[in-house]
Amino acid sequence: MKKILSLCVFLVVICSALITVNIFQTKDVIRTNTIEKTDDSFNFYVSDSQVAVKDEIKEFSRLSNHYKVNVFLSTTDSNGATVKSVVYQRSSFPKDNFGLTSNNVFPDKDDYYASFVTGSQHQIGTIPVFYSKNHVILQTLSRYHKDNNRTANGTFTIVGANSTDKAKIIHRLSQFFSVTPAQLVTKNVEQRTEMFNKNLGIFLLLLAISILIFLLIVVYLPISKMHTIGVMKLNGWKNGAIIWSFVRNGMVTLLVTSVMTDIVIVILYHNFLPPTLLPILIVGQFALVALYFLANLSVYLLVHKTTIRDLLKNHFNFTLGTWLSFGLKALLTLVTTVLLVQTSAGITESLRQAQQVKDWQRDGEVLTIDKVMLADQDHATRTLTKLYADLDQNTDTMYVRSTVVNPSKELSSNATTPEFAPNERYPIMTVNENYIRNKVPQLRSLLKQKSTERVYLIPQKYKNHHAMMHLVQSFQYNLLNSEQQSHTSIKKMKVKLIYYNDRQAKVSVFAYDFNIKQRLQSPIFSIVTPSNMTFFDKEILSDTSGANPLKISQSKSTMRTIKHAITKADAGYLNIHFATMNSILSDSLTSINQGLAFFALMLVTVFCLNLIASIFLLMCIIQNKARSLAIKKMLGIKLVDRYKWEGLVALALYAIQLLVVLLFGSSKLILIFALIMIALDALISSGFISIVERRSLPAMLKGE
Repeated sequence: MKKILSLCVFLVVICSALITVNIFQTKDVIRTNTIEKTDDSFNFYVSDSQVAVKDEIKEFSRLSNHYKVNVFLSTTDSNGATVKSVVYQRSSFPKDNFGLTSNNVFPDKDDYYASFVTGSQHQIGTIPVFYSKNHVILQTLSRYHKDNNRTANGTFTIVGANSTDKAKIIHRLSQFFSVTPAQLVTKNVEQRTEMFNKNLGIFLLLLAISILIFLLIVVYLPISKMHTIGVMKLNGWKNGAIIWSFVRNGMVTLLVTSVMTDIVIVILYHNFLPPTLLPILIVGQFALVALYFLANLSVYLLVHKTTIRDLLKNHFNFTLGTWLSFGLKALLTLVTTVLLVQTSAGITESLRQAQQVKDWQRDGEVLTIDKVMLADQDHATRTLTKLYADLDQNTDTMYVRSTVVNPSKELSSNATTPEFAPNERYPIMTVNENYIRNKVPQLRSLLKQKSTERVYLIPQKYKNHHAMMHLVQSFQYNLLNSEQQSHTSIKKMKVKLIYYNDRQAKVSVFAYDFNIKQRLQSPIFSIVTPSNMTFFDKEILSDTSGANPLKISQSKSTMRTIKHAITKADAGYLNIHFATMNSILSDSLTSINQGLAFFALMLVTVFCLNLIASIFLLMCIIQNKARSLAIKKMLGIKLVDRYKWEGLVALALYAIQLLVVLLFGSSKLILIFALIMIALDALISSGFISIVERRSLPAMLKGE
């Protein structure tokens, strides 16, 4: 058991070190995101600028020479590397931030630095980083703009400015970009790096498991060695010597592992070792030493309280150990219950997603925008709208957005318009003419007559509905942003209603929406064109993960046309990635299953710990009540009655666990798992008691 204790101490030290390193790796990513910043730096933000890139670089160069400042542009490339592109000023360049020594930072305009080996002849140095996967590139702004598809927009940092020059620089830049100083320094998009990640979660789980096992052993070890402690006292051992014999192995393991861990970290990260890393590691390791002694408090109390008289009478008090074991048992039962509920939700979501993958199999082999880089939402929306207009004209790209509207709850209304019934639902699909041609060709003839108003194709069954015009106008009104809505009203919405014979046409279409499971029967079609697109129609063009309205049939010629359209629309900077709807669903299912597997692994691990806690709790109870249990057995009291209170407590824990799973679990399958776990816990506990009770009565009376 002492070997297991030493192993747990070893794992605690290693996991705590890995957690510290992981946190510093994340902090290193945060550091490099703003690596160029100094105490005198400040940001400005350019969006929706019509300034030519060449003119921008010239202005930044004039600014740099006049005020002796550096102008940095911060971007992220397609591989996720942080790119710092600078108009360079030697006298104020923050070379220490980048770990550079030479004053001549860029001997040639095509030279650059990187935190990793790129293999290019133009890489003239390495930027030291703590985290090897944290890729950073430093280059000139002119090198960045060698790709002509890039715009003058972005997030910029001025470094090296005097406090008296800051206002002058902002004023000059605001005039150059034709914006107010307030607009220039207002950040449009907030980006954050989360401290928590998957690896950190795994290390925390291992740490928690190691600590729990350690606590269980620390509580039980002195209890199981009471006779040894008594013999030591009879032989004249001091209390301190007895306690040290219990804590020595773990203490040596803790100290040796700590020293070796620190040495390994220094060797591995010698290129860039954060100045606070080692001090934090050492302080943490001293804290582990203190916690180790605190955890062994039960050893001290038992040794201190135990007298030779107790040994001779075979009378020991293990109440503290029993309560500690019971606390751990209750805690692990609670964690097991929470994980059961979480796993239940994961199973439900996995089954739902698997069914969705099956449902989409036939209609999901269409491309859509899966990823897009949004540094400037407004500019990206305009670029994507331009791209869509080209695709709409030159390819069979479909625009599809489906929704089922409850007018009484979701749409704007006023007192002069008849109310809709609360149970009324109307399927509305916003589609382009390509969709009608490809998926509903029987309605194509209705679109021959061009209209400047938004056209709505409505099933004949709604023709006599007195509020249909209000429904359509309200729907159209909701596609505007708040500013546009403030300058108009629902009744001013220009729409044209065309009714189609839904009985003859028999329209049944796939919704292309993850939230709509059934095919839509005779929906209302809102016909969108590049010229009548509303704010919302354009805004959702930047949606990803299957929510994007663009649907494109796969073919080599189409992909060539898409690439040409991206170049024509200057959309290269968005790093648009296309994927099929089926592949997006499959990736989502894989991600859900990985999360489910992680929770299931945690559940099994914690449940095993729960079983161990049950055994340790029973061992403490039996050791503490050994004489009482032996006397009751000698008097013929039944086994059930001897362990009546323990049984009632266990039943209460089981009942609470089942009740929580019943109330909050979303899958019936998890209820079966919960019952199996409860049954296993009960059987193992009963089996352990049965084995203990097989001992001879004299042995039990002696406390053996």
